[in-house]
Amino acid sequence: MQEEIIEEDWSHYPNTANRYNVLSNGDADANIFSYYQTQTFSLALPCGVQNINMRSSSRGNAKSLKHTASSPTSDAADPGVMMKLCCLESLTPLDMLDLSTGVADATGSRVWLGAQWFMKCMVIRPYPLQSSLKHSGAEATPPLDKTLQPKSYFALMKLRKILFHEKKVLELGAGTGVSLIAVGLASTMSTSISSGADIIQEAVVPSLLTLTDSDPVALSLCQVNCDANLSCTGLDYHVVKLEWGKKHFDNATATDARIEQFSHDTIVATDVIYDLSALKPLMETTSLLLKRGGYFVLSHIPRASVEDCELKDTTQALEHEIRKEASNHNLMLLCPDYFDLEGANDIIRDALECLIPPEGGDYAIRPASWMKCWKEYYANATVKSSAELILSGACNDECIELESIGASIMIFVKL
Repeated sequence: MQEEIIEEDWSHYPNTANRYNVLSNGDADANIFSYYQTQTFSLALPCGVQNINMRSSSRGNAKSLKHTASSPTSDAADPGVMMKLCCLESLTPLDMLDLSTGVADATGSRVWLGAQWFMKCMVIRPYPLQSSLKHSGAEATPPLDKTLQPKSYFALMKLRKILFHEKKVLELGAGTGVSLIAVGLASTMSTSISSGADIIQEAVVPSLLTLTDSDPVALSLCQVNCDANLSCTGLDYHVVKLEWGKKHFDNATATDARIEQFSHDTIVATDVIYDLSALKPLMETTSLLLKRGGYFVLSHIPRASVEDCELKDTTQALEHEIRKEASNHNLMLLCPDYFDLEGANDIIRDALECLIPPEGGDYAIRPASWMKCWKEYYANATVKSSAELILSGACNDECIELESIGASIMIFVKL
């Protein structure tokens, strides 16, 4: 019996090249993204049964996007801030054709694994166990003892404060804007956490968010998403066109006046290295924009190929190339070698020592370490199975997948 051939109909999907034409004619508004999906991301862990993998999708008009943050004081009953993004769930065959022929690039219109990994590690926070179990349908238990949080979780919160709180933060290759929008929305969540005698406020509120990209479609989409999610937070944010590489900064008219050199406290890039040729302009741009002592947070998913390297060794080889190129531009990886230097930040050192296993000479935050941090956070639950309930299923599977493909977060400091 001959199998039936089913043809997919993409006629209702305008190709990327047409969207570029609309933008170049100055007619852009949210309607050009009307066929995009609306994806919902929870910024609290666990995310409830329906959102345990951070997101759900629906078809909708970009104009209908609406920020759904919980009240900053709602620490007991609300499942946390929900971020709604207009984006593509995946690239269409037409998009891939445009990409392969050089007509247009739609990669900035979807949320990639590197951004999801960044949000897990640098944004998502827990909400009370009692509320978590209520939303999951399980029997409620007494909430966690907040008087003494596990050391690794406390270290992660301190690290986030250092990188983003009251800082000018810029993202390179922002695409949909998901990473810094998440950072901005998380500023609406506030609780106090303590570890021994130390107490810190968990709210992380940046002073300025600047989202950059070189692609006109991505910039327009990013603006739509930023306005929908950040306009009611009171945060200052800009969406700005930026080309990578020193040559663009040498030409004064090629760079937006809102992007000042050597003025940013933290720079973020997620899943931006698809080819090794991107490394030099990426590090040049980062070094030119960061102030001395500023931080570069790179959420990396190994995608580029390395010559004369076996597949099983690609992750290590790529990270070696990244570290080498970064050092050529006065960007030093936060690792034991850096902390031996005079003037190294002791708080950063203590935080990373909790998040990066000391054995094996590692230098990056890995998904397995992140998962261990959260398991420790919920370990003092009254019901023994609570942590297993919360951190099992799709959440655990995502971390296993991220670990298996070599996901990492490397943090550099500008010397």
